[in-house]
Amino acid sequence: MTSPTVFNRDKVPEGVLPVEVRAQAVNERSWRVFYRTNHAKQTPTVTIDTLNNRPIIQISDDQSSRPIRLVTVTEPDADLNGKTLDELAAEWRKSLQEEIARFEQLASPTVLQQRLRQVLQIVLGLLIASAVIWLLRNGLVRRQH
Repeated sequence: MTSPTVFNRDKVPEGVLPVEVRAQAVNERSWRVFYRTNHAKQTPTVTIDTLNNRPIIQISDDQSSRPIRLVTVTEPDADLNGKTLDELAAEWRKSLQEEIARFEQLASPTVLQQRLRQVLQIVLGLLIASAVIWLLRNGLVRRQH
């Protein structure tokens, strides 16, 4: 994600968005997408639309009739990545769609149950190991006396 360099943060030129401001805005929208993805009945869809002749990446789901505009692909973004605006937008769309699918898979009840079982097995193993060590220690202390 690229924005023009702003050297003097006290005097930001009008119409220029410092990179940290852009990153914070995208981060906040990403968390909104995360929350909505977690509560959606269907997998959200990442799409590309156009606003002011620039591609925008947006996410639609069954939670709202209006998509969340995640980020606008800018010329500096495309230049930094050595791609056209449309190529970069398509790449970002594909990557985000894959991440949403992966998140849904990791957050599925089946996977969560498997992880919970693994945690319980580890805790049980630690309790048994602790009990065995405690018993061995007590036996050695008694033998010493």
